Amino acid sequence: SSCRFLYLTAKQVADFPTYGNLTKLRQELLGKSRPGGEPLLVIRLMPAQLGKTWWNVFDFARFPAKRTPEMSDDAEETAEHNLLLLAKEVILPLATKTRALVLGQEACCLTAAFVKAMKQAQNQFRERCRFTLLIFSKAYYCETQARDNKNSIAWHFRQHTKAWKDKEPIFRNALQRRYGHDQSYYPKADLPSGRYSLIMFECLKPDGTFSDEGAHTFQNEFIQSLTLDVPVIALASYGTDKMAYVPTMADFVWHGSSLMLLDSRRWPEAETVPV
Repeated sequence: SSCRFLYLTAKQVADFPTYGNLTKLRQELLGKSRPGGEPLLVIRLMPAQLGKTWWNVFDFARFPAKRTPEMSDDAEETAEHNLLLLAKEVILPLATKTRALVLGQEACCLTAAFVKAMKQAQNQFRERCRFTLLIFSKAYYCETQARDNKNSIAWHFRQHTKAWKDKEPIFRNALQRRYGHDQSYYPKADLPSGRYSLIMFECLKPDGTFSDEGAHTFQNEFIQSLTLDVPVIALASYGTDKMAYVPTMADFVWHGSSLMLLDSRRWPEAETVPV
């Protein structure tokens, strides 16, 4: 992997409240020179959960009924294939044509599909690749893989991030307080291979527990700073665990940006209803 990486503690997240600082951060992450010029579009991939990528992170093997909303393995494979086609035949050409900044998320099926689709383009064009992928990630999602699996990509990031590595006891305690003593319920996310930029949020509160609030606020303010200069659109599919991102999507639309909701399934009965 070739990655621009920024690890932010909770205090550092709180120190970036202004659009000016967020703009400087964006320039440092993405670089000042891009093939063809500045991006003409920002494509936000809303977290798409409850698919294979998500369940590889939360492996509830003892409760297989929770693994997927699809009715069968074939239906699940079809939904995953359609998502990959969407990334390859729609999102990737649009991103290339508009020199887009694509915003993704950890444990997101739509982001994982785009990463797969973009690799051929990145291998072909390398530094001349016309789009940029920026992934937002929470450190505790990757902590288990980064700590225990030396073959994981997250392990290499953690080895070179002292602020993350030095807080291993705090992360262990915080994971236990959130998910319990059984480590099979801990998230086991890894980072993708490829060329992209990554902002990782520590998400640790002073009391030693996790909070996603600062990460969500940072992302929303960062995206709002982008809307000052370039159009922002968002794509959502698969839904989210306990509908957690519905308020985020509502806020995104309320600020005047466009959101497209994509059903992961075909509904033959709906196609036969006369209009």
